[in-house]
Amino acid sequence: MPFKKEGGGKELVEKEEKENETETSGLMIYDEGFVPEWKIRREAANTDEATGEKDSASSDQEKAVAQSEEALPVAVSKTTERTEYNDAKIEVMIQERILKDVLNTIRVLGISEVRINADKDGMGVRQITPDHVALVSLSIPRESLIMYHYNTMAESIEFALDVDELYKLISSYPKNDTLTLSVPIFNQEAQGKLIVQSYNGTTAEMDLIEKDAISIPRIPDIKVEDYAVMPTKKFRDTMKTIKHFSDVAHIKFDTETVKISTHTYGDSNINTETVFTRDDIKEMLVREPGWVEYPVDYLSQMANGIKSTEFRMTLKKDYPVRIDFELIAEAGGDNIKVTYLLAPRINN
Repeated sequence: MPFKKEGGGKELVEKEEKENETETSGLMIYDEGFVPEWKIRREAANTDEATGEKDSASSDQEKAVAQSEEALPVAVSKTTERTEYNDAKIEVMIQERILKDVLNTIRVLGISEVRINADKDGMGVRQITPDHVALVSLSIPRESLIMYHYNTMAESIEFALDVDELYKLISSYPKNDTLTLSVPIFNQEAQGKLIVQSYNGTTAEMDLIEKDAISIPRIPDIKVEDYAVMPTKKFRDTMKTIKHFSDVAHIKFDTETVKISTHTYGDSNINTETVFTRDDIKEMLVREPGWVEYPVDYLSQMANGIKSTEFRMTLKKDYPVRIDFELIAEAGGDNIKVTYLLAPRINN
């Protein structure tokens, strides 16, 4: 229907546009991409009216259809607009056990809400603790998953969820179950819910949360080359012991050893020290020996979050400690990569 310049003006035009948008019509290839047929007809009819065409409305409509059909073979490769399909979604298939490990690497730090970024290559999470002392970052490549569908035209999609609620939900499913998780997409935006389906067909939905309320921290560019590949079990046992006697872990490192100790004050006179030698350390490079102190509670939580037999610890005096490890992907592709950062205790 052509635009009308009287009897309602802009309001009438807007009403007609909404009515037209509800019409059922196909999509046509045009200069600006995939465009509904009704829109092409209307724009063509408007052009005729603007040039002073005096034919009847039915004649104008026939011309518009003919013009749109003539333009159909002239397809361009670069488009400025794209229309999202109704079945657009992000869909993941993963084992229940691995998903629990992923969620636990976040939950152990006391982080309950995360903002997730997804694109055609996989998914990522980067979240900081409320006190801005510790940070966790996860990279989940599509090859690490049993199945990953990124069925949307958007270059990337962000959404946020409550990890505690999701952990509670998947804990109700049988152990070692295979889960399919999907987020519907419309107009290149996540549509407010996460759908979780188990292998036996049980389906549940949980609401997503407002993503804009969750900031995404920047990972500091730390130029540190000194590192040691440490055994997880011995490190975890060490942290389990010293957290009873001190709130600060003193880590000293040189070319041959890494020593983790406590220095207690006040009424207690119990001090502990655990030495990691070359026999414990799989790989090591230390060019600047030194020492640094970190909060015991966070180090202990990170130790509990490590789900691999070994991890890489990067150290430098007065710098954050960086802990890197991988979650084994049973899909046979790349592993899920996890990074922890923890700010040091600075003694003035």
